[in-house]
Amino acid sequence: MPNITSGTYSGFVSKTYASISADTVMVTERPGYDLDGGDRAEIYPRRVRVETAGDIKFEYHNGETDTIAFTNFDKEDIQFAKIINTGTTATNITVIW
Repeated sequence: MPNITSGTYSGFVSKTYASISADTVMVTERPGYDLDGGDRAEIYPRRVRVETAGDIKFEYHNGETDTIAFTNFDKEDIQFAKIINTGTTATNITVIW
């Protein structure tokens, strides 16, 4: 799994997705990200938590992808750029920035 060393990580912001229905870019999905308002910091998530078991397909900052299997209420400290719709079966996914 690649280690992302660029970007800033806060850990104070989160967003929960009932399911992933399209590829989801984490920089622009971050609550508070405002391209026009000046908050354009490239902040990447630092953790993901899954309520309902399944796989999540991640894309990292360097373009590599990886699929990780999660159990119910599982969590993983992981820094990623995108969640890919195809291959993601987990639901109730909380992303923490």
